[in-house]
Amino acid sequence: MTAPRGRMAILGAGIMGASLALMMLRSEPNISLRMAAKVLSAQPVDAIDGKWRVAVAGEKSEAFDIVVNCLWEGRLAVDRTAGIEPVPGWSHRYRLCLFGRTSQPVDVPCAVVALGPFGDIKNYDGRNFYLSWYPSGLLAESGELSIETPQALDADARQRFIGDVRATLARLVPSVSSMFDDAEELEVRGGFVFAQGRGSLSDPKATIHRRDQFGVNRLGNYISVDTGKCSTAPWLADRLARQICGIE
Repeated sequence: MTAPRGRMAILGAGIMGASLALMMLRSEPNISLRMAAKVLSAQPVDAIDGKWRVAVAGEKSEAFDIVVNCLWEGRLAVDRTAGIEPVPGWSHRYRLCLFGRTSQPVDVPCAVVALGPFGDIKNYDGRNFYLSWYPSGLLAESGELSIETPQALDADARQRFIGDVRATLARLVPSVSSMFDDAEELEVRGGFVFAQGRGSLSDPKATIHRRDQFGVNRLGNYISVDTGKCSTAPWLADRLARQICGIE
């Protein structure tokens, strides 16, 4: 696969737990990273099949041959500046989870709780783990064009959140308690979730469960990508690379 010549801007959002991917990006000499930048707009310099200019808060705007908008939060607002109107029925959410590391290996299975309220357990290697319980971690949700980052938890709220996650998951998977008992690191992190659907996860009729409405929307050399779920992102990336290189 031969990459096209020219400059390409990929507007993306950091994903919780994606440290390996970030390490690979930092090691690539042909990629310039602009972290913690707020993208304001993307507009064609002349025609949509030519260069596009990207505006970033506090920085000089730049022109690119191709712009790929993969933002998790803020994608719709940038799409609108480019001339792509969002399809109604979306939702934004901001939720918290726990990342931890134990002082010794723990024998806890990975699990997903999908009946009623949602929660999950990921034991990466016996010592590094991820835990979430949606009813406790959901801090904000909105059907507006964008959503603001919620205020950070204070110390008391942080401890309540950790306690809620432990108490609930331990009732369902008792061995989870060993993760907390042996934890030498425990970090509360938050992130945005976008879906072309709405409603509560505990409602079986909610459109939030229809996660098949995702993919690529293109306007000339501007490309908007809704990855859907993280698991579908590699497949979409491969398709997109082939499309840009003219293979399909």
